[in-house]
Amino acid sequence: MFFYKILPPYLILILTSIVGQVFFVAYYFFNLNSTSLFCLLMIATFLSYRPRYLFSPISVLYAYYALWYLLPLLFAERYRDLPYASRIVSLSAWMLYTTLTAGAISLALTETYLLNKKIFGTALRNLNSIVHKRGIQRARKIMLLSFMTCIFSLIGLVSVTGGIQPWIDEPGQTFLRREGGGLFSVLLIFGSMFYALAAGYLVKLKPSIWMTFSAIVFLFLISPFLGGKMQNFFSIFFFLAPSIFSSKARGAILFWMILLFVAIFFLGIYFRNLSWISVDDLIGYSLNYFNTFEMLIISVADFEPSWFSTVFLPFNKFLSPFGIREDVFYDMSAWLTSIYFPEDWAIRATQQWPIETDFYMSFYFIGGIPLLIAFMIFLQVNFSKAISTRSLAFLFIGCHMSFNLMSHLRGGLIIWNDFYTYPMYIVAYFLFRNIFVPNNAVIVTNKLSANHLG
Repeated sequence: MFFYKILPPYLILILTSIVGQVFFVAYYFFNLNSTSLFCLLMIATFLSYRPRYLFSPISVLYAYYALWYLLPLLFAERYRDLPYASRIVSLSAWMLYTTLTAGAISLALTETYLLNKKIFGTALRNLNSIVHKRGIQRARKIMLLSFMTCIFSLIGLVSVTGGIQPWIDEPGQTFLRREGGGLFSVLLIFGSMFYALAAGYLVKLKPSIWMTFSAIVFLFLISPFLGGKMQNFFSIFFFLAPSIFSSKARGAILFWMILLFVAIFFLGIYFRNLSWISVDDLIGYSLNYFNTFEMLIISVADFEPSWFSTVFLPFNKFLSPFGIREDVFYDMSAWLTSIYFPEDWAIRATQQWPIETDFYMSFYFIGGIPLLIAFMIFLQVNFSKAISTRSLAFLFIGCHMSFNLMSHLRGGLIIWNDFYTYPMYIVAYFLFRNIFVPNNAVIVTNKLSANHLG
């Protein structure tokens, strides 16, 4: 493109954002419905700054806005005739666009700065075969330990939820009713990811059909107990991650990862609602899943902006060990679901409100933007460190943070899952800190040397 030849991409992104803000001001004050404008500006933002890496935070940010807002607004039946005032819809779209562009600019500038300054260096890229031999030995121990953790957690989770039959009959509802099995669930989720990452590392360095087959079968067998589409995606992703984590945002890998995500999404919807859903209903029901824009509109229409109404709700989770559970909400979406969808909350299912609602109800929206910028910089630093050092520890932390961004964008600045996720990052660091993913060129050289010595 012509503009890329005369301006750096991050500057094009900033200029596009400024133009978009001007349009939103005009649409808001002239009381115009801006959903079409929002779609157009989302596309312009995606084209302004193209992600360097497929699994970077900015790639996830773009994917989220494309899946949850662009495609539903263009194709979903529920958005064809929104029964809300144009100014409410425009304000909601304006907030979404502001979050998108503030996040994208923060990530783009941080990525560009770290690359230009070579903050983390490249010293760890080409380590010798002795280091990788030790890495293989350590990965085998981690794989065995993670496997045992998964089995222990699986037995515990099944025991506290009434045995295996409820998981066969209604896996989705059984997962939602897993009270008393939270610790087992957390250990199973992270144990499966650690197992997958260790197995993927071993397969990359020493390809084995048997190990590949056994790892995939094991991850498939425990997938119904992980409880969510995203968790199943994580399991498969981390098995592949040592080979693909530094992939560029183009080509065959992009196609296959999109296909994998779509397949896991639809299969997750199907199996979670197995008791009633048919294949014919699947597509229509799945499109209704992307209702976050409407949830934002509802909150803007019914609530005034305020300070600190929702952001500290996750800290109520610390009341659980003391038996305080009645009428206590751990996140914004649970609280709002109990108000607007009491039938869902009765079975502890929730609709999802976006981070913009959290900002609107806790920081008058605009006060949340500096916090968002700081959060995005933190994500990009960890992902850039994974790319630069090729450390398996930072690979896990950086990539998991990138994908976990979706949970924050659909849940709030702080989500109660953070209270066990960040301690698990520390565990991952100590487990994988001395294991490094070699370049493919190094693997080939080591193989040739081994063959020559042989």
